[in-house]
Amino acid sequence: MTPSKAARKIRAWNEKPEAMPPRLRLTQERYRRSLAPGSCRLRWDGDADKQVANYMRAQVHQSQIETMVRQVLCAHGVPTVMFVPYFAFARRLDRLARVFSGPTLFAAAASLVGRWQAQGLELSVLDHVCRDVFSLSLDDCRRTMPDEATSK
Repeated sequence: MTPSKAARKIRAWNEKPEAMPPRLRLTQERYRRSLAPGSCRLRWDGDADKQVANYMRAQVHQSQIETMVRQVLCAHGVPTVMFVPYFAFARRLDRLARVFSGPTLFAAAASLVGRWQAQGLELSVLDHVCRDVFSLSLDDCRRTMPDEATSK
């Protein structure tokens, strides 16, 4: 039985995750067309060019994060079916890293790690995602948590 096209793509990705470039989900032209009157909401000032530029920049940023997370997951032998929750964790952590800094970021990241660990993700993989992708150490995060939160 020959493997499907999707299985071949997944196998190629798992063999060399760093060799594959980030893939953009929506091209600039398609997003611009989706902003046609009545299809999608425009910015409050109506500047569609700036909205498209911001969207494309955010899409490239998200693709880069997913590529780095995928490399961590492949290095740890995480099954492909479990990639989705780890990507969701990385998106949440990215949002926290853009909104907070310092001790607040560490406390929020520690809480987020606890939540996703309770949902069945491995702590060691979460730790590597924090450290390798976002340069956050879980040890620093745990030091900022109150004692009663870490003793539970």
